[in-house]
Amino acid sequence: MIRKKARLIVRTLIALVWFGLPYSIRSQVRLPAVIGDRMVIQRAKPVSIWGWAKPGEKVAVRLSDQAMETRAGGDGGWRIIFPALKAGGPLQMLVRGENGPEITVRDILVGEVWVCSGQSNMEWPLSLTSSP
Repeated sequence: MIRKKARLIVRTLIALVWFGLPYSIRSQVRLPAVIGDRMVIQRAKPVSIWGWAKPGEKVAVRLSDQAMETRAGGDGGWRIIFPALKAGGPLQMLVRGENGPEITVRDILVGEVWVCSGQSNMEWPLSLTSSP
């Protein structure tokens, strides 16, 4: 019973904060955390840039010398896929929606991207590994 009341209170507070914010703040174009300054884009592969905006809002993205536009879907999600880029950089990306400030992503490099996961020893320097 107490948990139900606590959940109801939390949900009510969230709704009050959410609906209390000016609509223009809630509808600004946003990017996911993985897209930001000093990111590396895989060379020779199409470049997918995505994020969120107000449903139906026009979003424009400029990456290096290429520019593309799209509209956010009913859920607010949008995606633009640029053609593959050659290795190089640094590049700059500008993202702009109809209702918000421009987002600038700086110092983007294009090269090889390796995603590693596994055991905790992956963080060890090579000098600590044994040689054959």
